[in-house]
Amino acid sequence: MKHLTTILLLCLIFGCQNLLDDQLEMTDGDIKTKEQRPPQEIMDDIQEDLRIAQTAMYSSGHEAWRGNLLTSGQISQNIGTTFSANPGFSYNSSFHGETFYLILNQILPSIEKGLYETEGIEELEYIHSIFRIVKVVNLLRLTEIYGDIPYVKNCRDYYHDGLYLLEYDSQEKVLEYMVEDLIESRNKIGILDKSTLKYTDYYNTNSSSQFRYTKLANSLLIKIGLMLSEANPSRGAEVFKLGYENFYGYIKSWDDAPYIEHSDDYNPWSDKVNGTGVAIQGRVGGFSETFISDVALKYMQGNFDPRLFRIVAHYDRSYGTADAISNPFSLYRNFDPFAKAEDSGDFKKVHYRGVRMGNSQEVPTLFHNAETNEDQLAFKYYSVFGDNYSNYHFIEQGQLLTLAGINPATFNATTPSLVIGADEVSYLVAEANVLPEYGINDVDAFKNALTLSQTKYREMNFPGDFFEMSYSNLYKHQTNSNYNPESAKIEYVDRLLKKYNEATDKRDLIVTEHWISLIPNGYSSFCLVNRTGGPSFLKSFISNDERTHSVKIFDKDPIMYSSAIGIGTKEIELFHSSEANFERPYRFPYSSDELEKNTQNVTEAIQNQGGYLPLNTLMNLKQYYSKKDE
Repeated sequence: MKHLTTILLLCLIFGCQNLLDDQLEMTDGDIKTKEQRPPQEIMDDIQEDLRIAQTAMYSSGHEAWRGNLLTSGQISQNIGTTFSANPGFSYNSSFHGETFYLILNQILPSIEKGLYETEGIEELEYIHSIFRIVKVVNLLRLTEIYGDIPYVKNCRDYYHDGLYLLEYDSQEKVLEYMVEDLIESRNKIGILDKSTLKYTDYYNTNSSSQFRYTKLANSLLIKIGLMLSEANPSRGAEVFKLGYENFYGYIKSWDDAPYIEHSDDYNPWSDKVNGTGVAIQGRVGGFSETFISDVALKYMQGNFDPRLFRIVAHYDRSYGTADAISNPFSLYRNFDPFAKAEDSGDFKKVHYRGVRMGNSQEVPTLFHNAETNEDQLAFKYYSVFGDNYSNYHFIEQGQLLTLAGINPATFNATTPSLVIGADEVSYLVAEANVLPEYGINDVDAFKNALTLSQTKYREMNFPGDFFEMSYSNLYKHQTNSNYNPESAKIEYVDRLLKKYNEATDKRDLIVTEHWISLIPNGYSSFCLVNRTGGPSFLKSFISNDERTHSVKIFDKDPIMYSSAIGIGTKEIELFHSSEANFERPYRFPYSSDELEKNTQNVTEAIQNQGGYLPLNTLMNLKQYYSKKDE
């Protein structure tokens, strides 16, 4: 009894429920060890752990808004938000720490429990291998954005002994651990029959192939191989080929791409929803103010990218949530999504506008009205009830000032989450194809990637098909009667292949198209930009003369009066400060909560990476896999 009381006190202090379970298992002779329990009983016990391990990373709106949309997506600059004017270049512990807390404190315990319970049980070898691969999926995201992390190599140490103050492994070592886990799990799954136990697997594919996990493992090896392209290209090439050349194959089509299926029970805090989707919809704390970035939008417009009809929309906030405007024929005039907004010192009447990079409240300024001595800001949304900052009526002129949001008709609570996309894998192969150290000749990889990107939303049953059709018909009816959306997708691929054949820097074009295809996956786009430094037109450092933007001064309102005359320009502030010293950050700082509870290990990890406290200084600290200075 005294022994049990001591255990209970330890559990209250350390929160070690797993420790209690195991100690009771060892001290009470009537309780079976895991070796004595039927495999199906063990499987039933860890079913919830498998669900958490596979789905929790994708279903938290709280974390997705902070880690994906507000931070990593803005650092990589293919999305932007007017919330706090680009916090991606500023330090905020609640933004930067949420991803760390979710994966390390909420998901990893379930993974390690699953590994421990299935370890050494012949009937559970298949499930054990799945847990190892799922562990890589989760911790790959963690190391991509934080650098050195605890990998927990021995599941018995973690689950059995209750070690919660974890030591950190170098990113180089973490990636090698992942390679080991992927190869051993792939090889094991390849020779095992699929488990005959009853269980639910939450990694879906459109194919019933028994090799879906071997293909996933090989695709992750391809990704890790490219992650090493700057840090250690010779080792990167070896790892890449371990996935690329393996006879089990890798993900080449949407049939083999694993995804998480989400559902909406009208509860945005449910663990079944797409977390990024409910954040874009503004259902987990208010309007997220998530828009496409100015540079991404203009790139897509310049290439007449038909995906604009799917991924971009003006927001309708009439009923509280952020919805896509659904009645375009009654609201728009001469609709043209490909018309580019002004760059600097001018003003154009266009339908879609992206968010400029910066952290000043003046970022959305479009022009200055000398008659009223006021700056005109871009509008964030439309509402049938009107709003408190606009005198424009949307049906007449207002859409010409409204920012282009990430489309909630496509990205919402029910949008599937791709574990890794078929297009992403093909872009990585295409990139390897132009790196001499990788020594492959896959001439069709870039074409395949472009084609997969154009077909992704329909093939993977993303919502928003009706929206895409409505807006492409609007463009055809009002502006370009010859427009054919299906032909446009084929023409896009042909146009980009021509550019590729003519390009002197083929890698940059591959990276740029890869970057566009990841919208709004901020985590993967952050990794891509961090690793390659591209796309080349992104600013990695904001110089003094780039911290302002010129807008045109008109004698009167140019929207209301076609006779308005430009009488000069005015400089507006884009950046008023930067805790990252006006440099694009290379990582998230660790969680302040983790630093407080695990001070010694976190401090050593920071020092081992060449950093120092306070936490915000880590933003400028390049990771092992980051592109280094030439």
